[in-house]
Amino acid sequence: LHATVFEQMQSWLENIELAFATDAWRAAEWVAICESGLSGMSAGIIPPALDQVLIGTVDRSRNPELDLVLVLGLNEGIFPATPKVGNLLSETEQAELSKHDVNLGPDKLELLGRERFYGYIACTRSRKRLVLTRATHDRDGRALNPSSFFSLFKQLFPTLEEEKFSLPQDGFNAEHRSELIAPLIRAQTDNLEGLKNLVAWPALADWRNQIETFAGLPKTETLSPELAGQLYGTTLKTSVSSLEQYAACPFRFFVSAGMRAEERRVFEVDVREKGSFQHEILAEFHAELKGQGTKWRQISPKLAREKIGEIGQKKKATFRAGLFETDAQNDFAARSLIESLKDFVETSIVWMEQYDFDPHTVELDFGMKDSSLPAWEIDLGEGHKLAFRGIIDRIDICTLPGGRECLAVIVDYKSSAKQLEPLFLKHGVQLQLPAYLAFLRRLPNPEKLFGAQKLIPAGVFYVNLRGDFGSGKTRSEVLLNAVEIRQSAYQHAGRFDFSQLKHLDKRGADSGTQFRYKLKNDKQPIATSRDAMGEKEFGKLLDDVEQHLVRMGREIFNGVVKIDPYQKGTLRACAQCDYVTICRIDPWRHKYRDLSRESVGPVKD
Repeated sequence: LHATVFEQMQSWLENIELAFATDAWRAAEWVAICESGLSGMSAGIIPPALDQVLIGTVDRSRNPELDLVLVLGLNEGIFPATPKVGNLLSETEQAELSKHDVNLGPDKLELLGRERFYGYIACTRSRKRLVLTRATHDRDGRALNPSSFFSLFKQLFPTLEEEKFSLPQDGFNAEHRSELIAPLIRAQTDNLEGLKNLVAWPALADWRNQIETFAGLPKTETLSPELAGQLYGTTLKTSVSSLEQYAACPFRFFVSAGMRAEERRVFEVDVREKGSFQHEILAEFHAELKGQGTKWRQISPKLAREKIGEIGQKKKATFRAGLFETDAQNDFAARSLIESLKDFVETSIVWMEQYDFDPHTVELDFGMKDSSLPAWEIDLGEGHKLAFRGIIDRIDICTLPGGRECLAVIVDYKSSAKQLEPLFLKHGVQLQLPAYLAFLRRLPNPEKLFGAQKLIPAGVFYVNLRGDFGSGKTRSEVLLNAVEIRQSAYQHAGRFDFSQLKHLDKRGADSGTQFRYKLKNDKQPIATSRDAMGEKEFGKLLDDVEQHLVRMGREIFNGVVKIDPYQKGTLRACAQCDYVTICRIDPWRHKYRDLSRESVGPVKD
């Protein structure tokens, strides 16, 4: 190796002499400098030993003299790795370019084939023993699926049995030093009697120091009111969803609204983009009907499906610069979303026979730059205010006899099933829907927007646009009860004033199809019908929401930024937070704010 390196260097020096042949003095000077530098240089490799361990990637590890090979990370999506989707050109466009001898890299099939080739290399290097490992759970305890290579090995070697390995919980049966990390953290957190001697070991001193350096901010960390005022101003311009983040964890709100940290947007079809795609289709559907002077109840379900299909196809080609046409997978996702909207609109129009409300306004924004409605301002006292902005997906109106009053229902479109949790309502984690309705009831001049002098809140509901379809015993059973199954899939979930049930569902039935309720013989909701509330109780719900906003607004201006995420059962606020790497919360040591369970009794008015 030494000889090869210096032969190449000598050849390089000869080329330098030729390049400077016209200037012999300068050439000699360059050669002298290079030789002086090379004189102190050496090259070589670590000499092989009897017990040598080599660590490397599969594509660069092809030593045929290995006695034992450990292949790590055989989990779904890791090895074999999922091919990355190009953000600039779609697969169809790359295939078309390849027909004209323009190759821009391997396609998905080639990448998958390369991963299988890497798997072959990894599993054929050992001369004596091969060990394949995978993880059963990730760091957050979520289950992980095995790699497809595992099933392939079981087919090739049916007698092989998978061995399970777990770290010792107490540390006393540990065989390796690394197995003591978890017991060490538990010993510092819980002050376990049996592990006091373990913590004091001199060999673990470096680990103790490292754990202390990774400690997060103190739980009682606060800003001074003066600094909070400089950060937010006298009027905090925010949204209800941001205040929900504060209720989940004050530090999350501080990083998001105070420091304005955000993740880089990626050009890909995620849950947010799918929701926006369906929102825009429904908004254009409503706009077309309104432009024709037609209400939802005046159109047939068949024609509504056709309109949604036409609008969806046009929107698919233009949405986010053709995001849904980048590849076949995204195109299929768009077609699935459009079909779900067809079912939803058809079901909604069928419900119009029993529903006195009409969709009046969609995508109503307030507090924005070009909004027709101003921001919703709440006075906090001491010269501070909250100015809320937002977008309401849909407002349904039922004008009462006389035309001076109208009932209002807010409908919020979601991409998955969601409902209002009593504990989240109590602690301010779910406020957006009732807060929007509280904003509408505070409008100074509702006649300008809704044509009535007084607006009466009647209900708030989530709707799963993709449908929450269950399973049936047989295909015939599902097809026979298609209408009932579809209505159950798109049933609204939320809260409503039970005294207005005659306008929400005028069938006079004992249970709801569009809304969730069950009645007793005396026509009162039973205890399990938590969506139905008494008139006073529903009004108190809206009042409590405003009190939550005032309380949190005052805490924000007082400088509260503590790391205090909630925990409800196994659900933690950190699971939905993008700033865990900033707060550096340690789930082993942190004491989460536990939302205690409370029973929800029958409705009383």
